[in-house]
Amino acid sequence: MDTLCEIVMADMAEFTRDDGNVSTKGKSFEAEFKNRKLLSEALDNCVHGIKSARDIVIAQIRFILERELPNLEEVYQVLDFS
Repeated sequence: MDTLCEIVMADMAEFTRDDGNVSTKGKSFEAEFKNRKLLSEALDNCVHGIKSARDIVIAQIRFILERELPNLEEVYQVLDFS
C-alpha cells in the first residue's frame, strides 16, 4: 500500500511539473498544458473542499490506480479486506 501511495504521489507530481522540455507548438502541447494547469489548480482547490476540484483529483488517482492494478486480484493483494 505504501508503494502504491508513493506511485500515485510521484505520478501526480510528475504530471503537474512544468519541466520546460516540451515542445511549445501544436494542439497536443495546448491540451497537455491545459490538463496540467487544470490538475494543478484542482490539487490546490480540493484542499478547500471544492467538489469539482476534488472530483478531478479523484479521477486522476483512479486512472493511476487502474493503470497500476489492472485486475481485481492485484487489488486484493494490495488491500486486505478481511
